[in-house]
Amino acid sequence: MNTFKLKILGTDKKIYEGVVESLTIPGSSGYFGIWANHCPTLTTLGKGLLTYRDKEGKTNSLNIDNQGFFEFYKNTATVLVE
Repeated sequence: MNTFKLKILGTDKKIYEGVVESLTIPGSSGYFGIWANHCPTLTTLGKGLLTYRDKEGKTNSLNIDNQGFFEFYKNTATVLVE
């Protein structure tokens, strides 16, 4: 399966950095999915559950309690959360 790099960054620490197969995030207008080679995207995040599947096939989740930002560019997803 195709993969891409995911970085989840808090205000004072790195929460996760690794290679994943898929990502579902709570956008400010609802949930949406990201896969490898997705078109460039920049959006705000809403509250909700961020879920990603790592390259080993394990599903992991992170609750987003505060708003943040999401960018996907050149097969790298960056999530900035408070």
